[in-house]
Amino acid sequence: MSLFNTGLHYNVYLNIPESINFSWNAIYDDTVFDIAQFTNHLDIKDNSSLIVLWGVDRRINTNDVRFYELNEFYHSIPNPMVLFNGCVNQKSILEFPVKQVNFFQQLSKQFYQPRNVVLEKHKKFLYSSTKDYPERRYILKTVNQMFDQGTIAYKCIDVDLSNKYYLESNYNEIINVIEPLSNRLPIIGYDNSVEFSQIPKEIIDDSYMSIITETYYHGPIFFSEKIFNAMLYGHIFIYLGPTHSLKRLKELGFKTWSHIIDESYDDIDDPYLRLLSVNNSIKEFLSLDIERIKQLYQDNIDIIEHNKKLVLDTDITNDVVSTMLDAIRLKNGRV
Repeated sequence: MSLFNTGLHYNVYLNIPESINFSWNAIYDDTVFDIAQFTNHLDIKDNSSLIVLWGVDRRINTNDVRFYELNEFYHSIPNPMVLFNGCVNQKSILEFPVKQVNFFQQLSKQFYQPRNVVLEKHKKFLYSSTKDYPERRYILKTVNQMFDQGTIAYKCIDVDLSNKYYLESNYNEIINVIEPLSNRLPIIGYDNSVEFSQIPKEIIDDSYMSIITETYYHGPIFFSEKIFNAMLYGHIFIYLGPTHSLKRLKELGFKTWSHIIDESYDDIDDPYLRLLSVNNSIKEFLSLDIERIKQLYQDNIDIIEHNKKLVLDTDITNDVVSTMLDAIRLKNGRV
């Protein structure tokens, strides 16, 4: 076994047997727009090396019909091939192995700095966003009214207020709500950092809850480091992501907060109605006085510790290696 650095974008090390001959390549969300160019620039060691397409930090739509060209490429070469995806439960038209990997669970574990849980905190919540999207600013409108009760950082390094999935009437209503905030942005907050791992530890430790706005709000489920960092640093969380994200977390063994927070928003397919619902859940929970939130936090330390342990127990190596071996056997006709 030898340590292999996946560092196309993030430096995570995996124990991959030296006997596996492989070529490591990044695959991106927009690869399907020019499959020919993508395949022409693949790094392929030799005719027997396994071609690894590494897209675990992305949400690769493997059900896109344009990927049929990638199937044709796969059948035209002697090499086995495998795609690792960050997208949960994505249907696939690909005719070679595809594996979803909980990569950001591993990444969060790797960068975690051990600490004891702090029971006495001064802030109800932490809301940190580097990007300015309609649903994120809608939440900002609510929490900004409680500015002194939490910590807010809204950096706006990427601004996209376009309508991607709302009905026009709903989108117009969202814009009417969030437009008054335009002249007050960005909100720098505590410092100029853009990564959760760079947030000052005293800021994290002084908050009971994280309000998490996932990388993607609609479509297939995708878990970034945000949710796992919140677990590692001992936070209650409200999670704004695709439908059934909390359900999927439970399937992975994590515990959520439906006994103290209204999580019914997780079952709502309509993005506008889900936004209204999660916003109401935030307002309802934050209406509690801080002593009550403190008591709820202390009463549920077992959940905090359970989720933290589950993240720290993460090891994606076996999933990656076994899928690589399956891909080699498939191409060689042994499956």
